[in-house]
Amino acid sequence: MSSRALGRAPGAKQSGFTLIELLMAITLMAMVMTLAYQGLRAGTRAVSSGEDLVDRTNRLRIVQQFVRNQVSRMLPLALESEEDDEDTLGVVLFEGNDDTMRFVAPMPGYLSRGGPHEQVLALRRGPEGLELLFAFRLLGSFEDGDALEDGETPPTVLLEGIDRGRFEYLTVDDEGEPTEWLDEWEDGSSTPLLVRLDFEMTDGSRLVWPTMEIAPLLDGTAVRSNRGNVIPNQPSRVQDPDRPIRRTTDL
Repeated sequence: MSSRALGRAPGAKQSGFTLIELLMAITLMAMVMTLAYQGLRAGTRAVSSGEDLVDRTNRLRIVQQFVRNQVSRMLPLALESEEDDEDTLGVVLFEGNDDTMRFVAPMPGYLSRGGPHEQVLALRRGPEGLELLFAFRLLGSFEDGDALEDGETPPTVLLEGIDRGRFEYLTVDDEGEPTEWLDEWEDGSSTPLLVRLDFEMTDGSRLVWPTMEIAPLLDGTAVRSNRGNVIPNQPSRVQDPDRPIRRTTDL
């Protein structure tokens, strides 16, 4: 059959893609699809990482709120009894050192059956650094051990990824002046004026723990025996001698 019969002019070239052009097009398409897939994966990882950071930041804030709530509601109630001497009332109201504190406070209603509970906050070594643990048990008879070992439930890990951490305590001396921050609480017959939680998170956590200084709502220093310590800068309650005494009938 002649070229004229096929509808082509004599000597005309056939149009279309060569095999090399087709391979180049397929290669470019594969490269574009690979880049698009990698971009999609990178975006997915970024979103997942951002959501994880938000979740861990929210958890840190919840832990801070919970710890502040429990420590601030500390009660001057006896954890256990001990031999009475001239410096104590024969009871232990608070125990604390640089990695553990033990005190009595009410628990939130959704976590307890009501009433005061012995509570423990502790820093312990975990697989990813230090962990902040919390344990509790209903305050009852004076028994050996504490809530961290003999609590109603196993200790709960409140926070992970702590690189360095410590608990510190502030009180007043015999003259009513604030002392330096202490990493060991020696007077078990009283509670601190302030409790400080100083943590530094690991670099991988990308979290920052602002140093917390918590003041108990009830002043446990008032129960010290034979000391008469007072919180400084408190107004005097002594009646002014030049002011007439108001009687009940005058109120």
